[in-house]
Amino acid sequence: MRSLIAAITAIAPLFERIFVITHVSHLKAAFHNTLEVTRTPHGSQVRLVC
Repeated sequence: MRSLIAAITAIAPLFERIFVITHVSHLKAAFHNTLEVTRTPHGSQVRLVC
């Protein structure tokens, strides 16, 4: 897991945005800004978590 986080961090300056889709808490915690998607009866909702 650490090598994946290190690789993403290393290439981050080369891209405007990098999206990582995961349910793994340790991986989620490695990034400062996240989009949290929640299912509701009326459809999915997206929330920016900084």
